[in-house]
Amino acid sequence: DYKIEESSSEMVFEAEKLIKEKSNIIFRVAGLVGAERYFGKRSANKFIEFPNTPINFIHRNDIINATKFVIQNDISGIFNLCSNEYPTKKEIYSFNSKKYNFDIPIFLDNNFFLDRKINGSKIEKLGFKYKYNDVFSF
Repeated sequence: DYKIEESSSEMVFEAEKLIKEKSNIIFRVAGLVGAERYFGKRSANKFIEFPNTPINFIHRNDIINATKFVIQNDISGIFNLCSNEYPTKKEIYSFNSKKYNFDIPIFLDNNFFLDRKINGSKIEKLGFKYKYNDVFSF
């Protein structure tokens, strides 16, 4: 139900305003994972600030399934698409560095973190189910 009045990304803000007049559905999508996309790949051997920050993500298949769901059920509106799980940067980057054999990032040791969790439950209240919540298992 969050209405964007202004955005840190002017291009995204303007694009949403433009499409809102021409579409019945808008998906605001969290960090995309699946297939060849996974967290930490571009962070190998780089400094990572705020390693305890939770990551918002969604699997590409859940986006495809959400698209089918709204079409089949004639649903309109604005929806955040995001998994119900929020691993930290440190957890998922470390896990993926072992799984995909790349160098682990250098985590800056601090206790501060950004606690920005996207709530993707609005579409679930209409019957949609996320299938890819556990980023460690796919």
